[in-house]
Amino acid sequence: MPVVRVIIGPTNAPPFKVDAVAVEDDTFNVLSANPDFQARDASPAAMSRALDALEDSEPHRLGSVVVKVGRPLIFQAIVHDLSRDPTCSEDSVRRALAAIFEEAERRRLKAIALPPVGTRYRSLDERRFLDLFNDALARAAFRSVEQVWLIVPEGFGS
Repeated sequence: MPVVRVIIGPTNAPPFKVDAVAVEDDTFNVLSANPDFQARDASPAAMSRALDALEDSEPHRLGSVVVKVGRPLIFQAIVHDLSRDPTCSEDSVRRALAAIFEEAERRRLKAIALPPVGTRYRSLDERRFLDLFNDALARAAFRSVEQVWLIVPEGFGS
């Protein structure tokens, strides 16, 4: 089994070029929505179509990963359900971490980056995230992934 190098560091000091970056998200991608969105066509008919599309959309499954194409790829880790309190659980983080590693392997990526998903909105304790992260690393069947950058804010885990 190949050895995976894990680097823990801040956002402003990338240790290597990554093929994918994971982000913390929710079942309807509200948390990752671009706040600068502006409708091109603000007519009542266009607004009605947009609302209908929203009502017809299905939520993503908790613990899954939604991939947005780009360079690097964006792995939206679905760990929050905004209709619940708390919005995030250890189980959704555990499953999302496994899904991130599985998707990276499926795509034969070499290097991925991820923040401590589930901790951004204080849903999950930073130390507990590290336990889940280490467990996910130990369980993952790595073949192509060689490097993981755990992106942490200053003072993380202290």
